[in-house]
This record gives sequence, C-alpha cells and structure tokens, in this order.
Amino acid sequence: MKNNATTDYAMRMVLYIATKGGLRPSREVSKEMGIPQNLLVQLGTQLREASILKAKLGKHGGYMLAKDASELTVYDIVCAIEKRPQPPDVSGIAEERIAQSMLDLYQTTMEQVVSLLSSVTIEQVALAATAPQTPGPPPEQGSRNN
Repeated sequence: MKNNATTDYAMRMVLYIATKGGLRPSREVSKEMGIPQNLLVQLGTQLREASILKAKLGKHGGYMLAKDASELTVYDIVCAIEKRPQPPDVSGIAEERIAQSMLDLYQTTMEQVVSLLSSVTIEQVALAATAPQTPGPPPEQGSRNN
C-alpha cells in the first residue's frame, strides 16, 4: 500500500515534531523533512483542523502536537489528510455474486487497514525512530570445503 505524497509529508511532519518535542519552527520542519514550505503550511492547517497540531504564529512560532503522541495514531494522520476510501464501483458488473464478492473483500480489507493503523500510535513510531541502533548478529559464515 502506498500513501499519497501529502500523507507521507504529513506523517514526516508529525513524527519530526513528536521526536524533537515542543514547538518546532516551520522552516526547520520543512528543511529537515524535505517538505516544501508552502505544502507544510497547508498540511499544518489540515492537521490543526483535525486537532493533531497546534500552531503559534509570529517570529518565534511554529507547530507542536495538540495531544500527547500516545493519543495520536497513524490512522488519525491518514484521516486528516485523505478522504475516506470509497468502495469499488460495481454497477457495471452483471454477475451479482462477483459484485458482492468484490464489495465484501473491500469491506474486510478496509476494516483490517483501519484496525492496524488505529493500533499504531505516533509515540510508538517516534520511539522506534529514536531508539539506539543495536547491531544484529554477525552474518552467518558459510563453511567452505577446500
């Protein structure tokens, strides 16, 4: 599954603010996350309207989380940016069983996606991003028969 670009940028924005904490200047977020400044402002508006971010205007302004990161989910961000997906158009399908099967598949898939994205908090993703990297086991050495 691939998010659209604006959802990706919104996730970057929220995760950056969550990992850095406090009030983050929009110029800083834009530069560090590779988000065009004008798009960042648009996303900031949508995320404020969804009560995900707060904004402070002025020279020392910026964005901050409106709630604790443990109260925000990935699904919250997706819903703030994207319109809710619509079921497939089955109106041209003459075979009713196939049409119903497609609708059932869509419904089941969407329920699972919503459940998964709702179960992952921004705090969990931010913690994973800031956790120290632990080296894994050394690569397995294959035995050579010479």
